[in-house]
Amino acid sequence: MTPAHTLHASLDDLLSIQALRQIEGRDVRAVHRRPFVSPYGGVSGNRFLAVESVGVDGARHAYVVKRTATAWDIIMRATGDTACRERLIWQSGLLDNLPPAVGHTVAAAATDGDGWALLLRDITEQMHPCQRWPSPGWERLADAELTAFLDGLAALHATFWLDERLRRPELGLCALPWLYGSFSPATVARESGSPHGLVVILRQGWGQLEAEATPELTRLVRTLQADPRPLCAALEQYPWTLAHGDPNCKNFGLEMGAQPRLLLLDWQLVNRAPPAIDLVFFLSLFSDVLPVSYETVIERYRGLLAARLGDRFAEAWWQPQLDLAFLGHFLRFGALLLARMTSHSDAAVRAHYRMLLDWWTPRALAGASWL
Repeated sequence: MTPAHTLHASLDDLLSIQALRQIEGRDVRAVHRRPFVSPYGGVSGNRFLAVESVGVDGARHAYVVKRTATAWDIIMRATGDTACRERLIWQSGLLDNLPPAVGHTVAAAATDGDGWALLLRDITEQMHPCQRWPSPGWERLADAELTAFLDGLAALHATFWLDERLRRPELGLCALPWLYGSFSPATVARESGSPHGLVVILRQGWGQLEAEATPELTRLVRTLQADPRPLCAALEQYPWTLAHGDPNCKNFGLEMGAQPRLLLLDWQLVNRAPPAIDLVFFLSLFSDVLPVSYETVIERYRGLLAARLGDRFAEAWWQPQLDLAFLGHFLRFGALLLARMTSHSDAAVRAHYRMLLDWWTPRALAGASWL
């Protein structure tokens, strides 16, 4: 497959006046760099720069540079990514085929020593206060914003429905065994020497499983952590699409208007999978900022996807892949849920995650019937 986009040779080349002129299609007279500080945080360990280009007319364009490498990106290591998936799907041109309801922010990329640098449009102004929960200043998603997010996911999934391009190994998509093993006790063991805070949370959370989860859920989770292949094989029986893999509350912006648009950041866990993979991730990370019930969210997304798929949608595969996705996502999310439920400093947060465990448990157990 011939790349649609060319990598710049270095970070300095990427941020040169000449490169920004070509990227922006305008006359750029200056490029400024400074440290990047965000209220939304992150867990990967990547390094960031804020970049601003200035045109001859004084107009300014803002960017964020994400510098990523296996040496410091724990998510890359945890998912077997040695080539930067986000870079690969941009360079291949796959992101050029996103539907109008979905956008990405990658403007260009470069090799950067033993890693890569991604030049991303700065969408801070389009990010939502729900992303700060439970810190001061957070707000719930409005109903229209929730619909825009869910319809963006449905549009993404419908656009790449059974798209044979997704089978190409050069895209480097995250295989399901890596996805479901990413936050497992095995990752904790491999990263035992790492000071990364995520390792501490995973170790603490999984250490609470036997004490806090039901015996049935505990046995199921431990069995699949030891060998996720039955889960992956079960999911692979159902229709698949391009799943973002990480549509969490830190990774999006919204452009609200006559034609709302969901802007998705951080495609590091992009994969080929049934669509519920993204839906249940959304539910888990947005669980306390939604304007409606979890059941309503599921039904709303289902209706939006069915409308976009038409006669390609079928009840025969909808429920099995949803149940399996609930089960699979507990392998990714369970440690975070358990850690927050038992150790968070805010009693209301602890109570919320205890409620979420009670809600999630029967849905995860239902997935076992499809293995």
